[in-house]
Amino acid sequence: MQPFHPAKNLFLLLALLILPSALGQQTNRPAASRGRDPQMDAYYKLGPDSTSLNGVPEGHFDGPFTLPSEVYPGTQHTYWVYVPAQYDPS
Repeated sequence: MQPFHPAKNLFLLLALLILPSALGQQTNRPAASRGRDPQMDAYYKLGPDSTSLNGVPEGHFDGPFTLPSEVYPGTQHTYWVYVPAQYDPS
């Protein structure tokens, strides 16, 4: 018979209680929460600075670029860079 380990038993109890509910929440989510919900547009409106204006040159996005993480080996960060139309690399 193995000796009683309170930490192991507590971990096992928590895993048995939390894991099934966490898995159930992942699989039973409504369809709207799995992607963009068009009904949310009623709550968030773009301001005038978020729309294209006539006469204003449009830039472009470069990317995706990846940057390896030095803190967590094997992971990387993905990013894009907005380049304004007026940008001159020189």
